[in-house]
Amino acid sequence: MIPTEEQLSRWKHAYRLLDVPDSACRLTIKTSYRKLVKRWHPDRYKSGSPSQIEAQRMTEMITGAYSTIQHAPLSALVARKDQPPPTSRQTPAAQARKPDWLRIGVRFAFGALVGSLFGVRFAFYQYVSAYTIISGMLVTILFCGSIAAICGDRIWHSIWRWWWR
Repeated sequence: MIPTEEQLSRWKHAYRLLDVPDSACRLTIKTSYRKLVKRWHPDRYKSGSPSQIEAQRMTEMITGAYSTIQHAPLSALVARKDQPPPTSRQTPAAQARKPDWLRIGVRFAFGALVGSLFGVRFAFYQYVSAYTIISGMLVTILFCGSIAAICGDRIWHSIWRWWWR
């Protein structure tokens, strides 16, 4: 949805009133709103005084401005203008999900190490022949390495749960 000129001018006025940049996120807007409301709250002034009336008006203006821009409408427009167009046909979400091969490799290596320990244990308890020992160890190493690479840290947390207490 493209905002109208009137809507854009209201948003910009609200951003100026709350003293935040156009690229401000929700948290920045909320923080500025709270700071200004705390500064201009009518209860801080003597009842019936001109400064209390002024504070009441300012609080109403600040609250109105915050309700207009509390979802940071201009930050999305600013982000779109600053961002270069994608060069590939993939969506930005698909580009962001590129695998980190180093992490996967490290996880596989540690999973394979744990798998080799289980494989040695298997070899001692199920000694039948050299072929059975080697194939059992390889299957265990590949299985543990693959599970560790696919599941990531979740598998380590489930195996060594007591360590993270």
